[in-house]
Amino acid sequence: MKKLLFMVMALLLLLSACKRERKTNQLEKWLPDPEKIVKARTALALTEQQQQLIESSYRQGRIRYDSLQREAQAQTARLEAILKKHPTHADSAGATLKQLLTIENEIKLLRLTVYIYCKNQLTEEQLQQYYNTLKQ
Repeated sequence: MKKLLFMVMALLLLLSACKRERKTNQLEKWLPDPEKIVKARTALALTEQQQQLIESSYRQGRIRYDSLQREAQAQTARLEAILKKHPTHADSAGATLKQLLTIENEIKLLRLTVYIYCKNQLTEEQLQQYYNTLKQ
């Protein structure tokens, strides 16, 4: 019973963390948002090659991100179905929660990788200009 209670609490924390993540982009403190880079391409004086590399990386990452989001939603639905049953099987709920957490970690790693790649396409001057335009 304690194990089940722990898993339910972990799920609730995970869901609330996902909602917070959508509201604020903590990565942007250190890593520019690829969408905002493309929108500011004129101000940043991006070369055609830089723009293509950033857009391509973002597009590929977005496809994978959408796929992982669907997997996460499916795992969340499975976990909810398991938790609704009585009696609830802690091992089954735990295994499903582990799968959900693995997917969430993949999403975060993917996002970090895409952001770093896009940042590395910018020169120091462009990066400084990016942060200056954000402050305005």
